[in-house]
Formats: sequence, C-alpha cells, structure tokens
Amino acid sequence: MKKTIILSLLAAVIPFVVGGCATKAHYIQTGGSESLVNVNQINIQDFILAANTATSDLLASGALDKVATDIRAQHGVAAMGLAADLSSGAGAKAVAAACGDVDILVNSAGAIPRGTLAEIDEDRWRAAWDLKLFGTINLTREIYRAMCERGRGVIVNIAGIAGERPDAYYIAGSCANAALIMFSRSLGGDSIRYGVRVLAVNPGPVETEKLIADTQRLA
Repeated sequence: MKKTIILSLLAAVIPFVVGGCATKAHYIQTGGSESLVNVNQINIQDFILAANTATSDLLASGALDKVATDIRAQHGVAAMGLAADLSSGAGAKAVAAACGDVDILVNSAGAIPRGTLAEIDEDRWRAAWDLKLFGTINLTREIYRAMCERGRGVIVNIAGIAGERPDAYYIAGSCANAALIMFSRSLGGDSIRYGVRVLAVNPGPVETEKLIADTQRLA
C-alpha cells in the first residue's frame, strides 16, 4: 500500500516501514532549518524536498536541488524539490496540491529568533510565527481534511522543549511552542475517531549552527 509522508522543514517522498514491512511512503519535509533526518534509517522509495521561499540562501545556492540529486545518487530513489512560501495559506495549499495523498505529515519548518520581549519587535515576532506556528496550522488543515476522509494518517508537530519550560530569553519561541503543543493536543483529542493520530514532539537542544551562534551570542 502506498504511503505518503510530509515533513515540514525540507521535504521528501519516502517508503515507510510499517509493522516491519516496507511500503511506499510519500514524505515531505518543509522549511529552511537544518534537516536532522537520517534517510538511512528508513527504507526509502520516493523522496520530495520542500523549502520555504523565504530561505533565499537555500534556493539561491542551489542547495535544494543538490540535496535531491544526492538522494537520487546515494539511495536510488526518485527525489525532487518544492519551493513555496510556507508562511502563507496559499503556500500551504500549493504544497498540499503538489503532493497528493499524504499518510504522514511532520511539521518542523520555522526558526524563531532568541531574545527578550524588548528585543523582539512586532515585525520579527509576527514573521517568525507566520512560518513556525501558522505555517504548521495551515499545512495541517490542508492535509488533515483528506486524511479524515480516507480514515487514516499521522501528523507529528515538532514544537520544542521551550514550550514546556518557558524561557524569557526565547519568549517568542516559548510561546509558539506552547501553542503548537496545545494545538496538537486539541486536534489529537478528536482526530482519533477519524483514524488520524496527531501529536507533538518537543526535542531538546541539538548542536546545529543556529544553536551554536545563539549560545555564543548569549555568552
């Protein structure tokens, strides 16, 4: 049975292992943050990469196309890139339309700046939430509807530990992560009756270039 997975960070279509049996899965990772997915852990057949158009360095450098090319060469799978404004409702609709039926959606796009209430002005706060929070809500809305109609699906929203452990020096991120956690719990409390599971994952610190830069700035 064909399965489709979307992961919001960078994007891809992959075969997914269910109950020990490899089945074809459609996986999409959207956004502009660093990908922490190890494709070797999943029996991949097809892969779709999606990047937020706001991440100009990723698109301008050709990195998205290079990742797709590397995946094809190293893993022998079909891979392609998608670019969309993931911070807008129209962008979410475009990604959903391009991907067809989706069985697994993992929302992880977004990079919210560190800073206090005084340091993060309204424009930066809104821009960060448009991608991380509303981008997740918008893409979930588009994918969730079809999942319920088919009677199956899984949605995983990558929030962050700051949603459970408030940090005044990461106030915009703490509030957004808390909202994503409540969004996931609220939707997941009802979605199961349609055969769809919705949950949030709160990863702790991961050594990325962004984390290193943030830590050095605060030192």
